[in-house]
Amino acid sequence: MKRAVLWCFVTLAPVLALGSAASASAARATVPAAASGSFRTITFPGAAVTEPNNINDNGVIVGDYLDKRGHVHGFTDRGGRFTTVNDPAAGRNAPITAVLLGVNQKGTTDGFYVSSTGVEHGLLDRGGRFTTINAPGAGRVAGEGTAATTINDSGVIGGQFVDSRHVVHGFVLAGGRFSVVNDPHAGKARTQGTLVTGISDAGLVVGTYVDSKGVQHGFEDRAGRFTTIDHAHAAQLPNRGTFIGCVSLRTRELTGTYFRASGPGIGFAGQVGHFFTLSDPAATAGTAPSCANDSGRIVGVYFVGKAEHGFEFIP
Repeated sequence: MKRAVLWCFVTLAPVLALGSAASASAARATVPAAASGSFRTITFPGAAVTEPNNINDNGVIVGDYLDKRGHVHGFTDRGGRFTTVNDPAAGRNAPITAVLLGVNQKGTTDGFYVSSTGVEHGLLDRGGRFTTINAPGAGRVAGEGTAATTINDSGVIGGQFVDSRHVVHGFVLAGGRFSVVNDPHAGKARTQGTLVTGISDAGLVVGTYVDSKGVQHGFEDRAGRFTTIDHAHAAQLPNRGTFIGCVSLRTRELTGTYFRASGPGIGFAGQVGHFFTLSDPAATAGTAPSCANDSGRIVGVYFVGKAEHGFEFIP
């Protein structure tokens, strides 16, 4: 799922510097009833672990899977027809040949791969035509680099990069130009920073930052005006808090996970102030939704003990 993949990427080398001069106000959410709908498990054939990360309005699901040799590949799922995706630029010896995190209505996907030297590189896949994305300022040694995480229907890409000081910065790539996104409330130490995880078609940027105390917070960025999003039941403690994983392209439905003082993460979705809990009934150790499409279909992962499984929620 997006949260697991991104924090695997980020904890290799985190965080942030100051952002634009934006005022940030905290928007605390209430917790209504649990989601009403059905869940189905998604498993890539023969995979040890399957992580669905995004779904478009045509129902195309993208994600990544771990094979039984311990290598990570990207995948697409079109109505149960699975296809493996490997970026040729990764090379044969790469530990991660593709992780797909974003998909738009045209079926264009983005994500990242990890080279044999351990450097992350963003990727864009247009029907099998791959483009590598390296943000200016991204580090060039193991544990550093670039990850693309989202793409809207206009082709605007969001993501984050880890620089040579192991500081993480969000970015937006539009028309060939990079813009850095740094939430002004984010910390500046290792394992702190800003991640851009979603961009709506109207240009709303969402993501997660880690403050100077190590607490996670969601955020919205409206043309440089930042608003913090803290789930009402999230613990304001190090390595806890609120993680915003995505925003749907038109309806702007948020998905994410919050953490109490102890215990597993609790999934949620909806609009700020109107979140509902999302929990796969098969889960025994938490549910982590990754992204929703404009019809409210949501993909992510759930946990049974230490075992991880992909899911789709259908309202």
